[in-house]
Amino acid sequence: MMPGTAGVITGPLVVLTQGQMSGAASPLLHKFIGKPFLLGLPGILWVWAALQLAIHLMLTSAGFGFKLDAVGSNDLAAGLSGERVR
Repeated sequence: MMPGTAGVITGPLVVLTQGQMSGAASPLLHKFIGKPFLLGLPGILWVWAALQLAIHLMLTSAGFGFKLDAVGSNDLAAGLSGERVR
């Protein structure tokens, strides 16, 4: 859904429900997101840390990461570093 459409749909829904949320997340999801999970930190922070580690390893250890860094936003520099630039 496009951001403009989301705003057009969300606005009337907020007015209609008077800002009250309906439905609920599962208790397990609520516990995982909000309550301390490991070392006093919520589970969602551990998921974020795992994703950051995976992205870091991909960018620093894999050939794809080196190519992605080489291309960056400077086509001339990428071409001079030996990467194929379209």
